[in-house]
Amino acid sequence: MECNFTITDFYKAHQPLVDELYASIQAEYPQEIYGKPVKKLCDVADLPDRKYWVMLNEENKLIATVGVVLLKDHIAALKSMMLAKEYRGKRFIGSIITTCD
Repeated sequence: MECNFTITDFYKAHQPLVDELYASIQAEYPQEIYGKPVKKLCDVADLPDRKYWVMLNEENKLIATVGVVLLKDHIAALKSMMLAKEYRGKRFIGSIITTCD
């Protein structure tokens, strides 16, 4: 699968696309995979020391999200990462992780 994609900072306008991605991932599993209550990315993206990105394919479909917590001395911890099923195992997520640098 070849894919042209764009990686950008998360903006509140992306939230409906994030909701759609998360719902599609949840539909893969019989049990709840998200904690309750589910916090919207748009509600946590502006918290201090947080950074979120999205990956969009050539059709502007959201295919991935990545969030980190910024620690100190240029160190960050992975907070969340979601990737659409059809893109898993295709080596796309490395591109978004590299962007987080």
